[in-house]
Amino acid sequence: MNKGRFAGFAIAAAIMFLDGFDIVTMSLAAPHVMPEFGLSPGSMGVVFSALLVGLGLGSMLLGPLGDRFGRRPTVTGGAALLALTTLATIASDGVLEFAAWRFATGLALGLCLTNTTAMVAELSPPARRAATVALVSAGMPLGVVAAGLLAPWLVERGGWKLIFLAPGIAAALVALCAWAWLPETRAEQRSGEPNTAARGHLLSRLLQAPLRGRLIHFAAFFGTSAAAMYWFTNWLPVVLPQAGYETSVAAHYLSLAQGGSIAAGVGIGWLIDRGWVRSSFAVCYVVVLMALGLFLVVPPAHWAVLVLIAGGGIAGAHTAIVPLAAKGFPSDVLASAIGIGVAATRIGAIGGSMAGGQLLEAGVTPAQFFAAIAIPVACCLLLAQWRSESVTQARQ
Repeated sequence: MNKGRFAGFAIAAAIMFLDGFDIVTMSLAAPHVMPEFGLSPGSMGVVFSALLVGLGLGSMLLGPLGDRFGRRPTVTGGAALLALTTLATIASDGVLEFAAWRFATGLALGLCLTNTTAMVAELSPPARRAATVALVSAGMPLGVVAAGLLAPWLVERGGWKLIFLAPGIAAALVALCAWAWLPETRAEQRSGEPNTAARGHLLSRLLQAPLRGRLIHFAAFFGTSAAAMYWFTNWLPVVLPQAGYETSVAAHYLSLAQGGSIAAGVGIGWLIDRGWVRSSFAVCYVVVLMALGLFLVVPPAHWAVLVLIAGGGIAGAHTAIVPLAAKGFPSDVLASAIGIGVAATRIGAIGGSMAGGQLLEAGVTPAQFFAAIAIPVACCLLLAQWRSESVTQARQ
């Protein structure tokens, strides 16, 4: 492995780690922010959704900039913007300010995630592209794990604001490293030749067969998966205390779920490279559905294994969907395809987050809350069996 490829993978993993950390900062701060500012679950749902809306718009509108101007400037700029918006969240003192800065953070995440994923795919050997993308993407759940483990410690030492200060400073350092060492992976940008993105052909290419069918399936699958994942992840630190858990323990359970997602995501990615798309997703989702049903019969004191299986399976499968794009779309439209897919996930994620908040305001029990997540998971199971071959063909 040459130095440029190693630097690309290392910086990409660091960015994925920070993205995972930053995505859940508001969830981990919520139990402390809500009583301090008198916010209801419905109000926090708006704040959660602001991040998702920003991420969707950033992925769809800013992500394609990488296909036109190259991965290096867009990844570096996205990391710098992520640092700025995360640090600015510290100054928030109400719903509107929290929502505004989380929206801006979402824009930065959208720019980073699409082009970081595309960059990793372009650096990876074709025969191991899905597994490599899944492995580097494991940095995101690792970031969630770290956030869950560090949040109680940070809150004890400086309040909820430290939950945003730590990743903000780290993102600034990663932006500097990216500026110094990140390689350019887009061939046209290295050679200085024009590309189809510069001529505005990206959308027309994606809307033509066979890419059109792949894009529709990828977006639908990715969006539905996001509904299940954010329904579970955003509200886990809020729901578990209602079942008798300490707030710090609930944060650790979020880390537990994300830790399980790493093995699931890398394992499914390895199977995708070998053509076992339908069977790998089917096994994962069936096991998750069983775990969600068991929340209704297993006492809350014994939910650790269920959180690991359900949360880890949902998040791991979601991570493994990203390599489908790396396998199914050409390099010159890859960031654009991923951007559209991520934008679709925001619709699902907003729906999942809002559904969770509405269920809590309706007074459902924690067990009923988790069991209801079986609805989007069952839809994912069906989508995984429908036209999965359309997004797993080798890139030409």
